[in-house]
Amino acid sequence: MKSLIVAWWYGTRMLPISKVIAKEMMPVWDKPVIQYIVDWVVSCWIKDIVIITTWSKKIIEDRFDKNYELEDMLQKKWKTEMLEMINKPKDMANYTFVKQLERLWTWWAILQAQDWIDDDFFIVNFWDAIYDTKDFQRMFKKFQETKCPVIWIIPEPIEETSNHWVAKLDWEKVIEIEESRDINKAPSNYIWDWFCILPHKIFNILNDIKKQRDWWKFRIADWINILAKGMDIYWVKIDSYRDIWNIQKRLKANDKIYKDWSLF
Repeated sequence: MKSLIVAWWYGTRMLPISKVIAKEMMPVWDKPVIQYIVDWVVSCWIKDIVIITTWSKKIIEDRFDKNYELEDMLQKKWKTEMLEMINKPKDMANYTFVKQLERLWTWWAILQAQDWIDDDFFIVNFWDAIYDTKDFQRMFKKFQETKCPVIWIIPEPIEETSNHWVAKLDWEKVIEIEESRDINKAPSNYIWDWFCILPHKIFNILNDIKKQRDWWKFRIADWINILAKGMDIYWVKIDSYRDIWNIQKRLKANDKIYKDWSLF
């Protein structure tokens, strides 16, 4: 199984910092957030990672590449701990970087990876929160038990579900994902945080969407709902996470980790 990391957004909620630094490379405590995602993936014994980027995200490639000058300097000064620290990310996995020419929709970004993913299933990862590694492993374990798609859902107070993707559930399966505009009509208080394990056939669905005249209307939940009509989708509930989608929440996450190292 391969992992797909979607890292193509502008990062408008992180402006002005994200004008020059990819938001995926902004640190939470002592490492960039994308490194947390790689750590989770590797913890599930997945070594092949495809990262969808764009022209302004070269810094992400540099994170997982060799730096000859820096490594040579550290080696000559016998700074072995620092040398091991900067080498560890690039040695953890095999990376493929796919640049999309246009920033369009999330499903469009995922579609760019179809030529690099040939397994029956793959994991789709996003960057907007930091999770406990054990939760990631639980999702992978659920997939191993069911051999079906799996999504993460997060319990939230019903009054906070507005403008989120909310999951309609039937016992341990997902019936549908709806955008909650009215909290009184929300199908549950479980929101979908976009992380999921998907089958390769999702590329067929996305290619069919691409051919339609109104392809630009389709959003991330639409193709999940199309998939749910043809096969079972299971869910895993996530309780321990730190939201980092804007500067304020990122600072709070840093503060939480500083006060309690056992969180991560």
